[in-house]
Amino acid sequence: MEPASIDEVPLLLDEVRRSGDKVVVRGFGKHSPDVRGVKKLYMRKLQGYEISGEELVAQAGASVTKAQEEALSLGYMIPTTYDGTAGGLVASDMPSPLSTAFGNPSDWITELKVAFPGKVVSWKALAGTFGKLGAVLEVRFKLFPRPKGVYTHSKTYDNIALEEVEKALRMRPLATLVEYEGSWRVYVTYDRKLDLEGFSVDEGAVGLTYQPSKRTFIAKPNGLTEFVELVKRVEPRLAVYVHGGSYAFFEDPKNEEPLTKWGNLSTGKSLIKRLLDPTGIFY
Repeated sequence: MEPASIDEVPLLLDEVRRSGDKVVVRGFGKHSPDVRGVKKLYMRKLQGYEISGEELVAQAGASVTKAQEEALSLGYMIPTTYDGTAGGLVASDMPSPLSTAFGNPSDWITELKVAFPGKVVSWKALAGTFGKLGAVLEVRFKLFPRPKGVYTHSKTYDNIALEEVEKALRMRPLATLVEYEGSWRVYVTYDRKLDLEGFSVDEGAVGLTYQPSKRTFIAKPNGLTEFVELVKRVEPRLAVYVHGGSYAFFEDPKNEEPLTKWGNLSTGKSLIKRLLDPTGIFY
């Protein structure tokens, strides 16, 4: 299913409900693993967006990359490095290195419209529900002034020096990213160049290139120290942390117990799902 207008979406979802089938919602389809045996609702034809002053209004299938380019040309930015659709960004509440200074997508949403069978609900709390609790139709975002300078400081550690990195985090960075894959790679971005011992400096911001898979788990560590402790405890093949992000990623961990499978709803949002999706059509 590939609706060409927002008005078609609740009607198509109602058809799914009456047929007894289940549905998954997709944008470009590159950020979510394939699911078989269910209907797919592709939102990629709903590409409209408009920037007005310090706000962006975007349909679910609008390219975040294209909207970002226009915002930057106007002296603003969407504080994310996400390269999918607006709907995917909202549905995942995907953190980015810029979450350190600007928060996560759910923090800069001012209005969110979500489709259900035969109806549309406007409720910001439906961000971060992974398409399991309605289909994002349209979102209104707050934009932020574009920084005049962006400089990323990076350093590799065999054993991460927590005190050194914590000191860098206290110096008001715009963005952070910590990656673990046997060794540690730390990126800290500021609006100015700093003299941080052992760090190399490059102009520009670091992006989050990690793509979740079927073996991706998440957790919300309370700071860098707790993230490092979780890495030691769960022994992942790869782990990714954004300071201030909505969650951290753990790929293929040996110990899954303290983690949550990527795409699963929290207990609170599972309760909301029973109210808004009682027939359980959203897979």
